[in-house]
Amino acid sequence: RVRVLVADLPAANIEAREMARSREALRGLASGAESPTTRLAGLPALYAVTGGLEPRAVERGTVFELGGLRVAHRATRKALHFYKMADALGRVVFAIFDMNELDYSYADHLAFAKALGEVKLGDILLLRGYAEAREGAWSACIRVRSYEVERRWADEMPETVYLDAEPAAGNVFLQCPSSHTRRVADYCARASFAVACSPLGVTQPPFSGTSVDKCVTLWCAEPALFALLAISDPVLSAVVQRVLLVPERAVTLDEALAGLVAELRRAKAGTVRCIAHPRSLADRLCASVEGAGVQLEPKRGRHQFVAALAWANSGFAYGLSRAVDSQPHEPATFRAAAATCRAYYKLREAISLEFKLPPAPAGAGALADGVAGVAAGEAHASPAPLVLHALRALDLGAAPGGWSSCLLEHGAESVVAIDPAEMAPEVLAHPRLEHLKMRTEQAVLQLKARGEMFDIVVCDMNLPPQDCAAMVESVADILVPGGHVVLTLKRTMRNRDEWNAAVAEVQASLAPVLKDFNLVHLFANTNLERTLLARRRGPREEQRRAPWLLMGAACVAGLAVMGAHAYRR
Repeated sequence: RVRVLVADLPAANIEAREMARSREALRGLASGAESPTTRLAGLPALYAVTGGLEPRAVERGTVFELGGLRVAHRATRKALHFYKMADALGRVVFAIFDMNELDYSYADHLAFAKALGEVKLGDILLLRGYAEAREGAWSACIRVRSYEVERRWADEMPETVYLDAEPAAGNVFLQCPSSHTRRVADYCARASFAVACSPLGVTQPPFSGTSVDKCVTLWCAEPALFALLAISDPVLSAVVQRVLLVPERAVTLDEALAGLVAELRRAKAGTVRCIAHPRSLADRLCASVEGAGVQLEPKRGRHQFVAALAWANSGFAYGLSRAVDSQPHEPATFRAAAATCRAYYKLREAISLEFKLPPAPAGAGALADGVAGVAAGEAHASPAPLVLHALRALDLGAAPGGWSSCLLEHGAESVVAIDPAEMAPEVLAHPRLEHLKMRTEQAVLQLKARGEMFDIVVCDMNLPPQDCAAMVESVADILVPGGHVVLTLKRTMRNRDEWNAAVAEVQASLAPVLKDFNLVHLFANTNLERTLLARRRGPREEQRRAPWLLMGAACVAGLAVMGAHAYRR
């Protein structure tokens, strides 16, 4: 019934202590050695009791005392007040305030509501009351008899507003702009890092606005190694601003700072760099570190340890880690060996999606053997997996050769690059590359005359989406059934409705010859780009000349345009 989010984290020792106390108290109740009003500390004991109750049943033989619970949400139904409470580990319990159940007396419901109005979202309470079971997510409740405010949100995070969000589990936080959080999480989920990692969620800082930085939370088996992999990855390093290693949890800021100070003393740290998210926590963090007699050293490469502190939605996450080159490298040291231009990384990411075998980030091989190589500043590039082995590739609009080099590096048997412009000399010199220095229309006629067939067609032309679709459609006859298509659609119009209509028109026009469309916003795409992945239809699926399909494609495009105009009005 209850989801524990951090079973694999060191912070689970909080839960272990609570479980030990709860087991002792429960054994006392079972043996009759204690009175029926024995107070049990810890949510696990409450979960154990409510799990055996019928819905709406109240266990009045035991008074539970639960401390360190933060008010996450509240609602009122008739004379009852319902509060959603969360602890440092993100475990949830629902508190039910009934004027007739409280130990205090109030003149009327208005006075009762006014007294509870002094409790604000984000405040930390100590609750005493009975266990109660309810349906669904409300399976664990406490019917409150008395309460105390342990910590005010306004004192802890002044001039901010508490925002209810899913508790942030994980031992690694990646700070990035809020607009990139979903793509960062998706990229980490499918990237072949040398260490296992699982995205868990996103932090919600107590500030309003869409431009606020957030943290993508992950669980990693080896967080220090993953941090080096992340800052060495050419895609992540472009948007991830800081990597925070925060395995521990605390419900209050004072507890988190005290925990960090204790770790600094155990480690006998001499110099420390402090990083905090949000940055408003940095002053408190630095003051606590200096108060412990530890020297602050903000410059990279001059500190022994990194003290990290972050807001984790229902509490604070913190940790102390050794500093081993935690800064991103220069582009020359982590750029893939075959990367002629930044466009290379778009196709590399698209290959990881289309072939379900993600290529390892540049430098991952060296990092997997040990972090010393990167710490010393050495540049390494691991070979890409040969997922295109024995495949023949056609690159439309290939110059200067970023996508052609990516195809070759991933094992393509041969690459035919079509572009009237010049190719990069290092790409042109590759023995498996043929450059047709002409327009696409002329090259297609030549390839058809030669009887060439291809397994994958890629196109990254800087043209309107409809023109790029026409280019791909013109080479459909020389693409084998089931062959792959990777097409970049670039937004050449300012109006968003026209852009959406153009994308719908492209898919409708290619539907007779292609299938399995997947429109994605790659991490390496700009905000004005999308990448379309598709497969070639087989002989039995060929519906290119079916009149009804052409009519259907025209209808889809027409409806998209009509919808765009209606939305604009």
